[in-house]
Amino acid sequence: MASAELVNLLTEAGAEEATDYLVARGIKNPHTLARAGTGPEEFHAEIVDKWMNGWQSRDGHLFQTNEDPVIVRAVMQVAFENANALRSRTLADSAQPALPPTVPGPTPMLNTVAGQLPIPGSSRNALRPGEWPKRIAAYENRYTDHKRKFPVNLLVGAEQVLQRMLDEREVSLNFNPIPLGEILQKRAYNAHGAPNQMGKRENEVHKLGITTQGFTYTEFSYLPRTQFACLDSIEAVQWAYIWAGYGEEDAIKFHAFFQKRFRRALGENTIRECIALYDAIQWRMALDMRGGVTFSTTVAECLGDTDWQKEQIDLFREQGPRRQADAGADTATGSARWRSRTPGNRQPQPKGLNKGGGKGGKGGKGGKQGKGKGGGGKLGGKGQGGKANTANWVLDLQDGRQRCKNWNLGLCNNSRECGRVHECAVCGAKDHPATRHR
Repeated sequence: MASAELVNLLTEAGAEEATDYLVARGIKNPHTLARAGTGPEEFHAEIVDKWMNGWQSRDGHLFQTNEDPVIVRAVMQVAFENANALRSRTLADSAQPALPPTVPGPTPMLNTVAGQLPIPGSSRNALRPGEWPKRIAAYENRYTDHKRKFPVNLLVGAEQVLQRMLDEREVSLNFNPIPLGEILQKRAYNAHGAPNQMGKRENEVHKLGITTQGFTYTEFSYLPRTQFACLDSIEAVQWAYIWAGYGEEDAIKFHAFFQKRFRRALGENTIRECIALYDAIQWRMALDMRGGVTFSTTVAECLGDTDWQKEQIDLFREQGPRRQADAGADTATGSARWRSRTPGNRQPQPKGLNKGGGKGGKGGKGGKQGKGKGGGGKLGGKGQGGKANTANWVLDLQDGRQRCKNWNLGLCNNSRECGRVHECAVCGAKDHPATRHR
């Protein structure tokens, strides 16, 4: 017989018709319902689908619903989520120790000596007992004909991230994106097996702040800035998905998609575009899974929607390159700064530009023979002007963007695809290039 809690929970979700079926399956209280599957996918496969297709008990009774499959899945998903929420609250209340009676008196001051402050989330850093070896063994022993080895050095030390992924998948279903450099920042070893310097500085990256609401903490957030660091980050995210049971094949597809993109990213702006696309896909996947879409489905949709991907990259280009702060930035290759110019960013220069000069020098391509001192150099001109004076040009802006040199030379007219600012490198005006200034 179903407990009153289960009956109320199913009634609230609109799934009271499933009461007899769940009891026949051995589910008589909300806590058992919450553990009927390690996640929504398994719950629907083992409980909901069998009810819709017809499930026969030992005494020969057939349980089957004739309602709309979409509605059945929706109400059962709500019941599953409510059961997990109820179980989480029950476990939290039972684990909280009883507080001693309060004695009136002055409020004690918080000891702000370095090392005395608790780090936010430190109580959630450790995984559940036995969770790590159980999941490692499940991966390595999946196939009986050959042995596999899980690369533990890519994830060990990032238990806080892994526990959050497990909680989101099995308990809260409130999925969140995985920042690209989060696992690299927290894990104990780098890709070469050496101790991770960012992990050793974990206690140094928390800063204490005081606001009108009390104490706040700011945590250093690492953002990969090189091709190697981005590839390392994507690989770590792939193994985190596999470890947490999101889906091995889909995690491999996710990794292969971004690995191909980052390997083709030669310039700084191209790497930023790949990172922007990663962030957009992570948010879309998180919101899809919050709405009940499976991990496999959302990965396939995000990686296959090329039009949407192009829109995200175009949107990033329209906003302009957003340079990250250099302070405290570490990378796997040792570089701590974005390069303002890279070989992949250089735009081709037309032949004959700034050529000529000197006494009787030749003009540029299409130009006439120069006369006198300083002739030549202007594309298609009459052999006047010599080389462009770029000594007083300012190309790097304070907000991290960069003025287009080719536009200032009259060689670039497509501001949408260029990605740089089309304005005068001398005075900042947008209606004329820097060649107006002599």
